Amino acid sequence: MRTASRAARRRASRTGAAILSGLLTAPCYAAGIWLYEQGTPDMGMANAGRAALAENAATASGNPAGMTRLEGTELLIGIQPMLYTTRFDQQESSFGGGNGGNAGALIPGGAFYFVRDMLPKLKLGFSASSFFGAGLDYSNDWAGRYYATEVVMFTVQAGPSLGYRINDQWSVGAGAYALYADLTQKARLNNAALDPGVADGSLKLSADDWGYGGRLGVLFEPASGTRLGLQYSAKVKLEFKDRVRLNNLGPTLSALFAVVDIDNVNLKMNLPQSLMFSAFQQLNRKWDIAANVGWQDWSDFGKMAAQLESTTTTTLTADRNFKDTWHGALGVRCRYRPGWRLSTGFAYDSSPVSDANRTPDMPLDRQLRFAVGLEHERSEDFTLGVAYEYLNLGDAKIEQEGSPLEGSLKGKYSPNAIHLVNFTLAWRYSTGSRRVPGPLPAWDFGPIFRYSGCGKGAIIEQAVCGQARGRVALIHCRRFGSRQLQSVPVQAGGQLQPRPGPVPDHRPRAERQRGCEIDRPLDPVSECRRRQALQGRQAGDEQSAQDPSVTWKNPGPARTDA
Repeated sequence: MRTASRAARRRASRTGAAILSGLLTAPCYAAGIWLYEQGTPDMGMANAGRAALAENAATASGNPAGMTRLEGTELLIGIQPMLYTTRFDQQESSFGGGNGGNAGALIPGGAFYFVRDMLPKLKLGFSASSFFGAGLDYSNDWAGRYYATEVVMFTVQAGPSLGYRINDQWSVGAGAYALYADLTQKARLNNAALDPGVADGSLKLSADDWGYGGRLGVLFEPASGTRLGLQYSAKVKLEFKDRVRLNNLGPTLSALFAVVDIDNVNLKMNLPQSLMFSAFQQLNRKWDIAANVGWQDWSDFGKMAAQLESTTTTTLTADRNFKDTWHGALGVRCRYRPGWRLSTGFAYDSSPVSDANRTPDMPLDRQLRFAVGLEHERSEDFTLGVAYEYLNLGDAKIEQEGSPLEGSLKGKYSPNAIHLVNFTLAWRYSTGSRRVPGPLPAWDFGPIFRYSGCGKGAIIEQAVCGQARGRVALIHCRRFGSRQLQSVPVQAGGQLQPRPGPVPDHRPRAERQRGCEIDRPLDPVSECRRRQALQGRQAGDEQSAQDPSVTWKNPGPARTDA
């Protein structure tokens, strides 16, 4: 008799564990929205070029190798609220109920990025943001209440990164981060399916965990204005441990769960690993283009293990038949006037699950992103940005037959979208002076001439006039798109070569508005001679043009249009 009793208890334990495991693993996938939107300016291009842009401190997360293109200390702060709107349009339900209302919500968000110099070729970065999570909150009497009524997953990651420049073309980087995840899930329990006439019970699990991940990046700059980036992000393992709260159980469910230790429930899941390749190309002085191709390992995320402690330990794995997803993005930018840049972009992500395997805890289908953004450079060291993105999550058709307790559920979502707004503030402080120290005057000739001594892929940032009239004593070079200067003395054999394309007009705005013709040769030698003479006339002393003690403030980078 004792043996039969123990066997019955084991069977009841396994049955209760199996039911509870199914109830727990069903709603846990509402966390499955991968957020490319992480409070960065590239949201204005639908995040196109993420691993190749390397223009601000956000590259500490987007591709650590890109930090080598930054100079001094840079900081970027992003504020990114998003409005999630999703409504279920019911077509069939075994146990009736409503559509659940708008299950979305207004979700706040933000990000912080920091980069600074360690050594001339070594950069240190730090990032804090969120790239994974979502929230759904249905009414308690909706048609899919036995699948989920509320599922919320909040994540935030933070960690350091390093970037190292191998040579003028190649850079590598790596980063590590800790990720905090908080999960809350609720569902109704169908007592009436086993005990007719008994009202619904409820299930709730609330737990958190820390996981750890890393990223590797490579940046290749084959030519001026061309960048190719590759980043790999490792998967993050999470294990949620908590006591499951069961309320208002009917007689049958109470008996089944009586032998299950609901104080020891472990849910294990893996956030997907991913790979992204990005390209950036400056077409001319006004137009840029960027693109992404990416892959995410959702098939691994779709396998979740639920472990419950009872008279025996029961571990069940739910395979949702998820499949890997592919990502593509294309964006363009235009510098339509000095200090202002407009951007737009489009992105596509394939669906991680088919209609037959999709459940209402994660109403995701293919994803379409449409974005527009605006950036304003208030000064050399301060930039403001704003961007808007419309994320269409598809109609997410559901064709679930379900278990006897859950019932069948069929329908689709309309609308099913996220509206995102992003405000960014970028600040940079260069530890090295961009202006030429000392008494020698300097002028910007970058848009016109290259100097062979600067090396491949570099242009003239400044030409420093020597003490002798018309003599260029020093050239300050920089790689295209970089803020780091390299001083190169003018030596015999070094040649100034005109740049192709239209010659910009350096004259004051008032002079250009009068329609005056350019009546002077635009080359460093002639410009040094003219500037020195002009300086002497303005001071009322012709001797000052020959006096090396006279200082001359650099007027800053030349503007190419009014």
